[in-house]
Amino acid sequence: GKNILVVDDVVDSGRTLEIVTEQVRLRGARSVRTAVLFYKPKSIIRPDFFAQETSEWVVFPWELCEFIRELRVRDQVSDLESLIAKLWSIGFPEEETSLQELIRTCRI
Repeated sequence: GKNILVVDDVVDSGRTLEIVTEQVRLRGARSVRTAVLFYKPKSIIRPDFFAQETSEWVVFPWELCEFIRELRVRDQVSDLESLIAKLWSIGFPEEETSLQELIRTCRI
């Protein structure tokens, strides 16, 4: 068997990483190590390597549009000003022009 490194962006609950490592072992890997960018301490599995430990919500740049759309639906935000205020309240940069441009780009 081979030595395998499983890499992911974030381990939150840990269920996906646990299933993947188990499946890799079942397929004959000699060893399986795990690496993630962000490790959440509530995870059921602790990766062998991680760049940062955080309990905060992690939103990657490639997920911004989807995140904002889901936030708008979940919190029933109907107007642009309320959406920008909501984004500020959860830690988005307070550059209104940039947020307006992002929202326009995402066609939200």
